[in-house]
Amino acid sequence: MTEQNEDMMKTSSPPVMLMATIVFYVVGLFLIYEPNIEPLKHRGIIRQEQIIYTDADGEEHEDETLIEIAGLGPVLSYRNIYSAAVPFLIVACILGKVLFNSTNELRFMIFTNSILGLLLLWLTTKPNIISTILYWCGIITAYIYVEKTNKD
Repeated sequence: MTEQNEDMMKTSSPPVMLMATIVFYVVGLFLIYEPNIEPLKHRGIIRQEQIIYTDADGEEHEDETLIEIAGLGPVLSYRNIYSAAVPFLIVACILGKVLFNSTNELRFMIFTNSILGLLLLWLTTKPNIISTILYWCGIITAYIYVEKTNKD
């Protein structure tokens, strides 16, 4: 085997591919564009509150409520859908094991992320194109990881 082929195999090894999936997700999360909704808040069209809560360990955290549009109610933002991937991964893993007695929960996780990815495509605006592309790169990398581990 040539040195070039060995290098290619090292960079496409399962741990590297799994890490790449996580990196794609995190970088995309940091690149999400947050529109300025302050003018709409001042006009009374949108309401969003800052909340401070204490977790089970006694640590205080600061967060924001969902955006509430007058006459429409609470709405999910691009960031809300993107961030939902982590809890949905856990739910997909549990449901894959419990409902289908699967030994390959990663396939269920990829499927769930694909559904969220379709929602992101629907919500994507020009400033969030890079985040959406990175999200889908993570899905594709995870799929390649699953296929590669199934062959091995």
